[in-house]
Amino acid sequence: MTEPHISTTPEPTSKIEVRNMTLAYLAIALLEIGFRKDIKRLRRKNEMSDLATVRELVDSSQLLGLAYQKIIRKCFYCDFSLGADLSSEELQDAVYSDVICSLRSLVKSCESLKLGN
Repeated sequence: MTEPHISTTPEPTSKIEVRNMTLAYLAIALLEIGFRKDIKRLRRKNEMSDLATVRELVDSSQLLGLAYQKIIRKCFYCDFSLGADLSSEELQDAVYSDVICSLRSLVKSCESLKLGN
């Protein structure tokens, strides 16, 4: 009898816990907007998936500014202290407040700098 084959190659997402894929995809989109590059062009050779790339950028890079980085981190880790179910009104409210309103505030700040106000 032969022993079963057990792969020693980790699955690309096996070590990455994603609590909410919708919000993780939003984090990817925000990174792509911030860096003005597709996530695949941001990937390093040792990263096996988009999620690994996002995790690395979220945890180590502050090139996009702390406020923007905080928004991306909250989305990727679903870090709202309200669970991960987007059908929950509490989580929806938190995403609106912590993501949408924060992004709106950042845009207004950038616009005022651009206009010299």
